Amino acid sequence: MDRQQGLPFPSCSSDSLFRAAYGLYRAHGQGQALRSLGVRACGLSAAVWDQCSLYEEVDRDQRLEALEGALDGIRSRFGRDSV
Repeated sequence: MDRQQGLPFPSCSSDSLFRAAYGLYRAHGQGQALRSLGVRACGLSAAVWDQCSLYEEVDRDQRLEALEGALDGIRSRFGRDSV
């Protein structure tokens, strides 16, 4: 049985991917043995610009993307275990 879901808006936040995958698991995996779970990202493009949004969910996602970018910068400069 295949279950899939697209994100409601473009995102490069790992939290958005996690929430979508976990939501599918919670909706379709309760009470059953789980043999395999895969997450796939498709339709990818370079993040060349950000569009401002009035939606709270998009604003939250943009803040998480900025946080993840800052953490990636710290890890690349000081090593993976620095944070």
